[in-house]
Amino acid sequence: MWGFEPTPTFVDQNTHSQEWEGVRLVGGCVPREGTVELYVNGTWGTICHREFDNNAARVICRMAGLSDSKAYAYWHSYYGFGSAKAILTNVVCTGNERSVLDCLSNGLYCDMCYYESSVGVSCGDYASPPPQAFGPTLNQYENNVRVFCQENNWYVRLNLPPLQREFPHFHIMDVYLGSESCNGRQSGNYLIFNEEYNSCLTSQSITNSAVIYENTIVYALHDINHHIVEKDYRFKINVKCEMSNRDYLVDNMQKNLTTVGRGHFAIHLNFYSDSNYQHQFSGFPPSYMIGDLVYVKVLTNIRDYGIKMRISECSTKPSEHSSSTYLYYLIRNG
Repeated sequence: MWGFEPTPTFVDQNTHSQEWEGVRLVGGCVPREGTVELYVNGTWGTICHREFDNNAARVICRMAGLSDSKAYAYWHSYYGFGSAKAILTNVVCTGNERSVLDCLSNGLYCDMCYYESSVGVSCGDYASPPPQAFGPTLNQYENNVRVFCQENNWYVRLNLPPLQREFPHFHIMDVYLGSESCNGRQSGNYLIFNEEYNSCLTSQSITNSAVIYENTIVYALHDINHHIVEKDYRFKINVKCEMSNRDYLVDNMQKNLTTVGRGHFAIHLNFYSDSNYQHQFSGFPPSYMIGDLVYVKVLTNIRDYGIKMRISECSTKPSEHSSSTYLYYLIRNG
C-alpha cells in the first residue's frame, strides 16, 4: 500500500469546514500506480471514474508526492475495487489544482458509484497509458466528450472551447449525432445531444448482460455554398451506452446511471393485496401470512418498445433474517 499519511489542510468545498485529506494508491505493482483512495474526515474512500481524466490524474499524482510528468487515468477498477466505497464522483480538474477536492465535483458522499467504477492512476516518467477499454481517451478529441447513459435517451456532452481554439471556423451546426438532422443545443461551454435511442441512426444490439446502443459524433467540414455537401471530416467519435439488463429489483430505488457509457434501467417493484393494484403492502421487504394472495407489479419507464423485461427469480422465506436454507422460489429461471 503506497501513499502518504493524512495531513490537515483547508479545502473550500462550499461548506466552509475543515477537511483532513490524504491519498494513497493501492493494488498497483509499483508505488507510482494503483487505485486511488482518499482520506477525508477520518475515512478512506475511492473516487468514481465518471468524468475523471488525465488532468485529474495529474492532481492525484502530485498529492501522492509523485511526479506528474506523465499521468494517466485508469477506469473500471483496473487496479482493483479499493477497500472502501466511493466518496467523490464526477471530478473535473484543470490539472493545476492543489488538491482533488479543489476540482469541480458532485461533492463528498453525494452520489452512488458501483465498485467496478473505481478510478486508478499511473504517475511519473515511466507511466503508460491504459488499454483502450480502461481509459477515458480513445482518440485525441474524445477527451472533450462525456457520455451519460439515461434510460431512454443519450446525454452526450461535447466541450466546445478546445475545439473552438483548434478550429478557427468551428460552428456547432457542423457537429451532429449520427444524422445531420440531429444537431445538439448549446448550453454554456457545452454542446448537448439529448436524443432518444430510437432516433438519429442509433444502432442497438443485445447481449446476455446488456442492451447496447451505439452511434457516432461527427464534425463534418461542409461546402460553404452548399451546406448539404460534406467535403471532409474533422473527427468522428464513437459513443456507446451499455445498459445492464441484469439487476436485482429493489422497491422504489432508482439506480444512478453511470456516465462514460454504462447505465442501468430503473425498475420499480411493488406488492399489492388485490388484482386491481389499489392496496399496496407497506414495508420492504413486505411481510405476509401464509395463504395471503399477493399481486406483484413490476414497472419500468423505458420507451424503447423493442426491449422486453423478464423476472428471472422471485423468492420468499419465513423472515428477513431466516437462513437461506428456508428460501423458497416462487419463480426460478423465469
